Amino acid sequence: MGSKQHPGTTRRPVGVVILSILATISGIQLLASSIWSFAVSANAHEPAIADALTRISPEFAAKAAGVFFLTGLLLLAMAVSSLLLARGYYLGKEKARKRGRFVSAVVVIWGVLGIIVLPARADPASPLWTILINGIIIVYLGRPQIRSFFRI
Repeated sequence: MGSKQHPGTTRRPVGVVILSILATISGIQLLASSIWSFAVSANAHEPAIADALTRISPEFAAKAAGVFFLTGLLLLAMAVSSLLLARGYYLGKEKARKRGRFVSAVVVIWGVLGIIVLPARADPASPLWTILINGIIIVYLGRPQIRSFFRI
């Protein structure tokens, strides 16, 4: 099945398709994490889980059900947002392009804060990679050809 025609361009840019796929994968991962958090919340009082949580901290174990439930809600909201962003990218919605740039800018700020607060790292989990990748997304979504694809 070929890509659909979109006003302003003849084809959907490959980079937009890649961003859409990555946002979908991220949304699925966030959804799975949300389900896991809800499962821990629902079972936090079972002996095996309560014992494991108590080893972390007795105070945390007492509040674990609520903490994991709230974490599950936050992750669920992020999952839905990521999946909607993926859909918006794929359909060429200008709102998705703007939101994608905003989210990437916020992530860059978090990455800079991570460099300031966290010890220096050179591995793939380094905040430098976060800054670099999201910087590329900001620039890519601001390119004239990409902007014309998202205009309706």
